[in-house]
Amino acid sequence: MGQDEIPENDEGEEEIPESDKGMGNEEILESSKGKGKEEISESSKEVSIEIVQVDDNLLASNMIACFPKQAFSDSYFIYRVPTIFRNKGDEKQYEPSVVSIGPYHHGKDHLKTMEEKKYHYLQDLITRSNFLDEESSFQGIVNAIRELEEKARACYSESISFNSDDFVRMMILDGCFLLELFYQGVGSSHKCNPTFGETWRVNKLLQDLELLENQLPFVVLNCLFNLTGDDPDCNHSLAQLVISFFTGIQADEIQDCDSLHAQHILDLIHHFYVRDMHRNCLEVPVFIQYSATDLFEAGVKLKAKTDTPYGKFDITFNDGVLAIPSICFDDTFTIRLKNFIAFEQCCGGYAKLITSYATLLDGLVNTKEDVKLLRGKGIINVARKEDELVAAEINSLCSKGAYVDHFYYTDLCSKLNAYRQTDWHKWRAILKHDYFNTPWATLSFVAAVVLLVLTSLQTLFSILSYYSS
Repeated sequence: MGQDEIPENDEGEEEIPESDKGMGNEEILESSKGKGKEEISESSKEVSIEIVQVDDNLLASNMIACFPKQAFSDSYFIYRVPTIFRNKGDEKQYEPSVVSIGPYHHGKDHLKTMEEKKYHYLQDLITRSNFLDEESSFQGIVNAIRELEEKARACYSESISFNSDDFVRMMILDGCFLLELFYQGVGSSHKCNPTFGETWRVNKLLQDLELLENQLPFVVLNCLFNLTGDDPDCNHSLAQLVISFFTGIQADEIQDCDSLHAQHILDLIHHFYVRDMHRNCLEVPVFIQYSATDLFEAGVKLKAKTDTPYGKFDITFNDGVLAIPSICFDDTFTIRLKNFIAFEQCCGGYAKLITSYATLLDGLVNTKEDVKLLRGKGIINVARKEDELVAAEINSLCSKGAYVDHFYYTDLCSKLNAYRQTDWHKWRAILKHDYFNTPWATLSFVAAVVLLVLTSLQTLFSILSYYSS
């Protein structure tokens, strides 16, 4: 009997095995084919279909729960610096190292020392204000800031997790610390201030107060100033105190600054610089095409302007002279510019003066030779830094994500480019770059010219001698 044959019984019918009884013909055949290979499980596989009921109400509730606690607002002015503006290695240039102001860096371990000192400043400010009843007067301060809480929270681009009491406490403590700091800083030398025990701490503190992420809403500062500003020895406005503290200008000399309508300290200083810059910002910007060395070789005279707080960014080009205010290139300069740039980029519609300034410097400085030239002219003042490192830092001031919609120096760059591209200045630059770039090259060129003149004279005398004979 063949392997695939089915046995028959005595009556000639095919014998069906016991295991296959009850199965249909097709099933029996399939079962027979599987014999000798793999046993088929007797238990049948169950297939379950889960019917999901659609619940629109539940979906809507879940989506509503994801809504931000703080609604989008045009009042944002205090931002986290976007990642696109942070170059590798410069993250710390956007974060405080001595004191935290506002919620973004509040409570960090390395900043807790100053939190204790803030209460000393708060006490000094209350004493300075000559309140008849300190307790009731301070309750009035708390009530006033509590009323501003919602408005103050709306100034930050991120939701603030502090509860109401903690947020109000932080606003009062940080705001009063700043006010007393300005009073002491403007009214006397920083050296008299107990916080300013060491020079490095002074510099770090000043740097921290100009960080974009380390700001307090000006509406809070102004409220505290109005409630505590009864010092008979100080008749300056809040804006005068702030600008004087950061620029070194005498507060009495600062005029018309109360109309600047700043949102925080960094914004006020930015307004102060921008208001004196009257430039035609064309829709199509024109950038500098030549480095400082290229321009110098073409005959442009480089001159350091006397650095005044009013004209830090007032770069001019007249009668072949490029005048640039001197730059004290240190960490404070770098940190200040980078935070100004981040602020300009985050706030739509703001003048891009500092971004324009950094873009112009980036165009003028390409190599260490440019830095060496500008240092020699007194334009860049820097200590303990190699020229190559300074050039790299200048080139990194403006991140790749920075956008200049209104370039403040378009007219200046147009004049410089046109000056360099005239035939005479172009050939002069080539001559100086190729033949006068070193003392030896200059000497060789002069020797060649002298030799050419002597050879020409000898030839001339030979011709004259020939005809005379």
